[in-house]
Amino acid sequence: MTAAGRRTVTLTDLARIPIRRWPVVALTALIGLAATAGYLWLVPASYEAIAVVAVRPVVADPFSYPGPGADRAVNMNVENGLATGSQVTDAIASAIGRPIGQVRDSLQVELPVGTQVLRFLYTGRSAEEAVTGANTAAQTYLELRRSLYEKQQATVVDAYDAAIKTTTDQRNAARKSLPASGAGSGSNASPGVTATVDQLRSLNDQLSQLAEERARAAAVDVTPGTLTRSAAPPVPSSHDSALLYLVAGLLGGFLVGVVVAFGLESLDRRVRSLAEAEEIIGRPALATVRLRKAADDKTTDLRYAALVLAEQLTARPAPGERRAVLLSTRAGEGQGQLVAGLRAALANEGLSVRMTGVDQAGPLAGGEDDEPEADRPEAWPAENRRPVPAVRPGPNRHTPESPATGRLLLEEAEAEAGPEAEPTEAARPRATAIGTARVPVSGPLPTPASAPASTAGPTRPIRTGSTAVTLVDAPPAATDERGVRAARHGVAVLVVAQDRTRARDLRQLAQRLTLTGARTLGFVFLTGNG
Repeated sequence: MTAAGRRTVTLTDLARIPIRRWPVVALTALIGLAATAGYLWLVPASYEAIAVVAVRPVVADPFSYPGPGADRAVNMNVENGLATGSQVTDAIASAIGRPIGQVRDSLQVELPVGTQVLRFLYTGRSAEEAVTGANTAAQTYLELRRSLYEKQQATVVDAYDAAIKTTTDQRNAARKSLPASGAGSGSNASPGVTATVDQLRSLNDQLSQLAEERARAAAVDVTPGTLTRSAAPPVPSSHDSALLYLVAGLLGGFLVGVVVAFGLESLDRRVRSLAEAEEIIGRPALATVRLRKAADDKTTDLRYAALVLAEQLTARPAPGERRAVLLSTRAGEGQGQLVAGLRAALANEGLSVRMTGVDQAGPLAGGEDDEPEADRPEAWPAENRRPVPAVRPGPNRHTPESPATGRLLLEEAEAEAGPEAEPTEAARPRATAIGTARVPVSGPLPTPASAPASTAGPTRPIRTGSTAVTLVDAPPAATDERGVRAARHGVAVLVVAQDRTRARDLRQLAQRLTLTGARTLGFVFLTGNG
């Protein structure tokens, strides 16, 4: 098929696929909803509490202005390791009575970029457990960090005390080496005494400096940080947005269902439109019939289909060519309802209709096409009949070469119909081949020589031979080949049901008819569910 003749896929065609496969979409949406509801029902709610700690560096003068690089005074990676260490988890496990493994899985520490803040997040089975876990983690971290700083401070102070003790001992020893009396003092002092006095002055200066440094080290504030936000109820729960979860599960299941519907469509393609059926079969549509729940043989669709079918069949000279074999690919595609409606509609138009199965649809002998009088369907009462004029041949005629809309034939015929005439008691109803169908008329039949000119348009010559129409209700072609065999002795009329006929089966049936030499008249497109 050329690119110019290829049918464009529209949004309506795409939307039709999930709509026609709505059970699959609805099932997956319900599965998604049920899965979400099951999760909310079976999985217990989890509560998350948060405690925030501002970490501060230890400085000798907390009132001094911080210099450059103050934000790097504390290594936050080290602080994170301390916050998630074994001492913190052990304290939490002792406080809430949970195993250490569960505590480690429930505790998280976040480090906001560019800050000296630790956020302790603890997830518990209850709000109280979550609050206790988060606060215990923050307090334990602060205590652990303070104890480490105090140990470091104590080490420094002890070092200063040791240095002071050593210097004091040296000073005391130097004092003992000096003379007991004032001899040797002043300008008459010996060089040894002068050296000892200088040593004492130096040791006193060292003692003063060491005492000052010790006092400064002992005065350092070793507080590691401040608990700026403690966890407190109420705390958020994983089930707080249960309704949102249910809606998300429903929408997720719906989207999955749409994907599944398109996947099934790719594996089992159905005929979605009349243009698609024409593209597959390669023959025009004879009629479009909308099936209804209640059988109604007087609907416009069926009358139109009967009118077109009668035109196509009665125009053929051979009796075998006036045999229409109705074929569908599988059962459940509306063929039985269509055959019954067509038979009644053709009978109401005054045609002699014969219904057979494929077993009785063998080759016909010439002129043996009529069915017995007792088997013919009952015609309408005379008061319900109305004359239908001939349809003029022209561009609107529905032929395989000119697939015009058949409804125009019916509308032209009804528009050109004259006023209805009441039949008399003596009037004998007869059937004549007029235009597109054999229709009942009242009164004697005029002969071709004496018949007046029709004001409704040209009529066909009256057929003097057998003009019965045979409808063969063939079994589904996908499971029974007798329908294709019967079509070799007549013409095939395919029945295509929208959204039910599989494109693969229809293409295969059209190929079989072509390979076996059967003539395909066209197809009837069924819409609705019937």
